[in-house]
Amino acid sequence: MSRHLFDRRLLVVTGKGGVGRTTLSAALAVAAGMAGRRTLVLELSGTAGLPPHFQLDGRSFSYRRATDNVWVASFTVPECLQDFAGRKLRLSGILARVVHARPVATFVDAIPGLHDILQLGKLENLLHQPAAGDPEFDLVVLDAPATGHGLTLLSAARSMTEIAKAGPFYELASIIDRFLQDPERTAVVVATLPEALPVSETGELVEALRADGFDPALLIANRCDPAPLPEGADPAAIADHVRALAGGENLAALLEQATQHHGAQQRALAPLQDAHLPMVELPRLRRPDLARALGEQLYAALVDTP
Repeated sequence: MSRHLFDRRLLVVTGKGGVGRTTLSAALAVAAGMAGRRTLVLELSGTAGLPPHFQLDGRSFSYRRATDNVWVASFTVPECLQDFAGRKLRLSGILARVVHARPVATFVDAIPGLHDILQLGKLENLLHQPAAGDPEFDLVVLDAPATGHGLTLLSAARSMTEIAKAGPFYELASIIDRFLQDPERTAVVVATLPEALPVSETGELVEALRADGFDPALLIANRCDPAPLPEGADPAAIADHVRALAGGENLAALLEQATQHHGAQQRALAPLQDAHLPMVELPRLRRPDLARALGEQLYAALVDTP
């Protein structure tokens, strides 16, 4: 990476559904916090998958502190629209609440990409012009939607500038598009699993991102099983030795199975080498503090490596 991942202002985490994007977003926030960055990990559209990773209940538009350097928030379109009405349209507090009226909601729903623009606009404003009383963040980690909607989210601002040639929405979309397209400020992280189908879809996603002007900065392969033997060891010879021990037959069979499984995962990941991107492999863990444990692994891989 020409510039360190955590020196950006925004990390957008996307990938095929089911690869653990929310967990990895939380883990990246933990790693960034360990690296000294004041970090917000954010989800959109009112989802509430992040708070449980930090022993928090429910979702909140406000910024809740999760660790010394990590905060959690969840945006919704109505909340961001009300914020936009007060911040950009200069409506008073009472008038800003009009955005919750059904006709306004119908208008917002009818314009392609406006949901994404409003939420991304609040995010961009938070980083560059935080409101009085808001925490100031070095970095936002965005738990973005899965593959298809993730691409739509990133291209929403550009699409809006083509639809609206002037006015507040055009201005907002232009600011967002410049921010997202700047590799010095924004990086895309793509998550996958060490399996054939997710890897195939990840390769297609990387190509689509690049075609749209977004060159991903990092691939994360989640739930990878470690090699059962040290590099260079002869699995067959070791299995024969174990099998010769009293009661070693079952242990040898487990060793062979683990070796084959690890080999299959590595073969599944091999096509991603053609993407010419740095990749971090994270282990399969079953712990209540999963995000913190994976965050420590990411910190070691991305920051604490000589």
